[in-house]
Amino acid sequence: LEMVSESGQTTILGVKAKRVTSSSVPCTVLSMAFFDKLMDGQIAAESGDIKKCFDEFQDEFAISDNLRQMLLNEDSEFYLNAMRRSE
Repeated sequence: LEMVSESGQTTILGVKAKRVTSSSVPCTVLSMAFFDKLMDGQIAAESGDIKKCFDEFQDEFAISDNLRQMLLNEDSEFYLNAMRRSE
């Protein structure tokens, strides 16, 4: 397992897990058609490449493409709010 330190250096985390837990996640969407709305030309191109944008930072997290804008930036025209997420 690798992690990035505060100084920006990548280091290997040399700690073995003492315990691992998992839980079931309910799933109501069983079709890949759910992702078709990403291919409308605003988030991804016809080739499937995710469209890039100028870097913005949200809570020290770099947002450099429209997919991240959709998921993280509430001020973005692409933001997927709670009402749209329920679709």
